[in-house]
Amino acid sequence: MKKLLIAVLSVMFVCSMSLTAMANDGSVQRYTTVQTYLYENPSASSRVLETIPAGIQINAWVDVKQNVFTNAMTAANSGWIPTNCISNTPGGFSPAVIGTGGGGQVNLNGTYNQNKTLSQRCKVYPQPNTSVKNDWTMEAGTTVFVADVTDGWARITSPYTGYIPTCYINGWNIKSNYPAGSTTWYGGYDWSDVYNYEYYKNTNSDVVNALGTNPDVLISHFVNNGMKEARKGNANFDILSYAKANPYLYERYGLDYPHYYKEACGIPH
Repeated sequence: MKKLLIAVLSVMFVCSMSLTAMANDGSVQRYTTVQTYLYENPSASSRVLETIPAGIQINAWVDVKQNVFTNAMTAANSGWIPTNCISNTPGGFSPAVIGTGGGGQVNLNGTYNQNKTLSQRCKVYPQPNTSVKNDWTMEAGTTVFVADVTDGWARITSPYTGYIPTCYINGWNIKSNYPAGSTTWYGGYDWSDVYNYEYYKNTNSDVVNALGTNPDVLISHFVNNGMKEARKGNANFDILSYAKANPYLYERYGLDYPHYYKEACGIPH
């Protein structure tokens, strides 16, 4: 049995906050576009300093970046925040920010009439339903024209006409609104397509014996360790079956298992 890599994150939920730019420190005001986390280091596996709801004003050193993180500061802490979760305008990539506090919500419904880029390979459907046959496939980086967004689906009119899940659009990596205390939300993304707390707890006794049953700790283990070990996170997702159904993933990623889980969830990778 593979040795468990124990990663316990201390998660602190905070209320909605604001701050003014500090003079002469080189930082500028920015805003979070989705619920995200402030990390101690520029790595999603480092300690979480606090949870930051969508629409919160922060200070950021936009020229100080490492990996995919930007050095930033809230009213309580200084650390690193995922670069794709911040914007220079309120709402940023994700308009109509609603709600405050842990589990802040973002409502993408409405008409936007704007160009967006895809965060990864994406199928285009004739209807807002993944059970119907898809017509085309577009690669990451493709520019699409979003006519409107409703219930997690974006209707595009260029380069094709059809529907794509909003989670494949850069900055719109949200499938729905998430309540505070969600057991499938980690690192700014929803893992419900590949993870269920009760299932993971009940089928991974070695993890529970080592780490306990705290929901935040278990999903942290799944994302940071379990996926690398090809562990099954819920009853509906089997990585072997998924790899067989998507042979291009094996050609591209081989045995680098986390990519398969992220692809299934529509999470950039």
